[in-house]
Parts: sequence; C-alpha cells; structure tokens
Amino acid sequence: MDIKLILMPFIGMFIGWGTNMLAIRMLFRPHRPLRILGFNFQGILPKRRVEIARKIAGTVQEELLSVHEITHIFHGFDMRSRIETAVDHLIREKLRTRIVEKIPMMSSMVDSLIPKIRPVVVEDFYQQALQLKQEMIDKIHREVDIRDIVEEKLNQFDLNEFEAMIQRLARQELRHIEILGAILGFMIGLIQSLIVVYF
Repeated sequence: MDIKLILMPFIGMFIGWGTNMLAIRMLFRPHRPLRILGFNFQGILPKRRVEIARKIAGTVQEELLSVHEITHIFHGFDMRSRIETAVDHLIREKLRTRIVEKIPMMSSMVDSLIPKIRPVVVEDFYQQALQLKQEMIDKIHREVDIRDIVEEKLNQFDLNEFEAMIQRLARQELRHIEILGAILGFMIGLIQSLIVVYF
C-alpha cells in the first residue's frame, strides 16, 4: 500500500488538531489588530470585549443576581433576636455594672427595673433598625446597578489575566476541543484513504 495512503489519516489528525488549537488561540490573540494582506486580524474576545462584558453583565443581573435578590436577603435578616441579645448585654453587663459600681445600694432596684425597661429598649432599637434597614434597601435600589458593576469589573481585567482565567476555568473543555479536532481529522483522512483505495 502506498505510504501516502497510510499517512493521510495522520496528516488529517495533525491538521484537525492544529486548526482547533489555532481557533482556540485566536479567541484571545492577537490582542491588538494585526494587518495582513489588507485584512485586520484580532482575537475575538479582545475585539468584542466591551460587547461581551455588557452581555455577561446583563445575564448576571437578569439570571443570577439582581438588586431585588440582594434586598430580599436584607428583608430576611432576623434583627429582633440580635437586638434582644445586644440589649441584654448592654443593660446587664454595661449599665447595671456601672450603676452598681458607683452606687452599690441601688443593685436590687436596678435588678427590678431591668425587666420593665428591657422590652421598651428592645422595641425602640428594633423600630430604629427597621427604619435604617428600609433606608439601606431604598438606597441600594436607587444607587446599585449590578450590570454596571460587573461590566466595569470585566472591562478592567487585563487581557492576559482574562485569558489566563478562561484557560484556567475551561482548560479541560478546551483540551477536549483540540482532541476532538484530531479525532475528526484522523477519521476524515481515513475516509479519504479508503476512497482512494476502493474507488
């Protein structure tokens, strides 16, 4: 059998692997437009970076993390129990200790007053905390734009850092694409050899 026919599948494998590897590299490089024979060549991600960042940011806001979801977390905070704990510490550990240290004979009177003033203080603190929480939620709704934050962060990425991050996150998948190119190239080369031999 002609050596060329044997080599065809391996040549196809090399071409398939090489073209897929080149295609993956061209996602990222060249970073700046490179003019060859009157045509501009630039990596897809550097060329469309702003548009890609905008689309990713939009997807994050619409599908993953919206301002509504952030404020929903605030609504779920159990503030009353935390306030009760803080008030108990404040009254019993701080206020009582200081009063009794200065006027020891008021110890029993302070102990009798604590159960009466505790609910009032807790409720007052709780209402103030609710008001503060609502003000924070309103401020977040007015001033926080998840889309803008994500888009700005993505656009601040150095292209080399961005490429390294993608390579790190999708290394296995990108490797599979290269291997698949080699397998398809080998199969195409084998089919070509069979066609030459039998037809």
